[in-house]
Amino acid sequence: MDNYNKIPEIKSVNDEYRSLKREINRRRQKLKTLYSEHSFITEIIDPKVPDLQLEASVKKLFSDLGYKAKQPDTKHDLDVIAQLGEGIIGIEVKNDRHVGENELFQGIKYTGRHKRDGIEMHPLMIWNNSKERHQFDNNRISDAENHKYGILTTEELLKGYIKVKQNKISLELFNSIIHQIGLIKFSNSNIKRMKSGEVS
Repeated sequence: MDNYNKIPEIKSVNDEYRSLKREINRRRQKLKTLYSEHSFITEIIDPKVPDLQLEASVKKLFSDLGYKAKQPDTKHDLDVIAQLGEGIIGIEVKNDRHVGENELFQGIKYTGRHKRDGIEMHPLMIWNNSKERHQFDNNRISDAENHKYGILTTEELLKGYIKVKQNKISLELFNSIIHQIGLIKFSNSNIKRMKSGEVS
């Protein structure tokens, strides 16, 4: 090979080849890092994800969008607290096959404790329904509307996240939708209503 490299045109192509290989390796490593940093994309809709990992992944999703997100240290608190500007969201994350009616009220309980300390939060319950693919029933939706908290699946949350990342909706619109009460959807029809001002 050394003798081949004494020929200028061979050396030139060989140098270019080595340079391209180094760039490919850099790109491969960058892609590996990005996959690792965004692993929450698959984790939040994984039927086998452990509870604590799901909570951490929801926190990472909100952080990646630009929210100041944290997980409280105590179990007697919300799973995730996310803040964008002045608005704070108190998030309860559920990972069961079915979500009990009483479980849906935990967000209200914990945000109420923060309200006692002068901190207003919008209660939000996020459910990883990938185990059985069940949806929220009418009673759970009505409860959320009556008690003024939001409910959505992790699949729907991911849909909203991707729409922000693809610049199909703004972060401000995402934040407005996530602050709705009742069943939260990132459907095109809901987005259109929000943009037209039909839904506050």
